[in-house]
Amino acid sequence: MIEKKFGIIGIPLSHSLSPLLHNFWFKKYNVSGHYSLIEIEPHEIEEAIKKIRNNELLGVNVTVPYKQAVIPFLDLIIDDAKETSSVNTISKNKDGKVVGNNTDVYGLEQGFINKLNNQNLDQNKVLILGAGGVAPSVIYALSKKKTTKKS
Repeated sequence: MIEKKFGIIGIPLSHSLSPLLHNFWFKKYNVSGHYSLIEIEPHEIEEAIKKIRNNELLGVNVTVPYKQAVIPFLDLIIDDAKETSSVNTISKNKDGKVVGNNTDVYGLEQGFINKLNNQNLDQNKVLILGAGGVAPSVIYALSKKKTTKKS
């Protein structure tokens, strides 16, 4: 059986728990796969995307500082990635196109915002501290739920 290869691209990555989590699930569900840290410099982004294009990697997650920097090297961006101009997941679709998506918005919605169903989110104000890689996703997820936007 051929081992499926995945990873996370960014810099620095020493703090990332992604390989530990993904490799645990691969082992638990007997998936022949491996997930690794792929620490790259900005000039190496295109080469990392080429590894998906030529099937050396089946997909990658993207973390800071490359969530926007990867976009010019993709064939298309879909779903929430279009709205946020922020990509955290890259893979090939059934047509062989290298596609960027954003699962941060969905994760925030499912993990936090939807748990507040009983509250009037449009009557609340939200303060976002920081402008890191996930900030556009947080802002978009909150705006989808019609929280008050203040500048």
